[in-house]
Amino acid sequence: MRARIGNLRANAGDTSGALEALEHSADLFPRASTWVDIGVIHNRIGNLEAALAAYDQALAIAPNYVPALHYAGRAALTSGDVGRARRLLGRAAEQAPEDTRIREALERARKSN
Repeated sequence: MRARIGNLRANAGDTSGALEALEHSADLFPRASTWVDIGVIHNRIGNLEAALAAYDQALAIAPNYVPALHYAGRAALTSGDVGRARRLLGRAAEQAPEDTRIREALERARKSN
């Protein structure tokens, strides 16, 4: 329930309330999807380090969870960790070959230095 409240708050623009609800939810019931939501919000407000940490939490729970691989790969690329971005996005593309957003992000990572 807290995760749902967190997502509703995020959609309403209440970033701090959203993070509070989502983090409380993650403490009580650790789920990869909740950690991805936390990462997305941190990324949205420019806290890339916290976003990457949240995505890592998601991947610790579910190593092949496609949204975590995708968002973590994009965040790694933004942070300049091209090798990690390629690995994560490559794994995401293997899991979801039909997802054009993942393929496009992987292509950007492959073209980066």
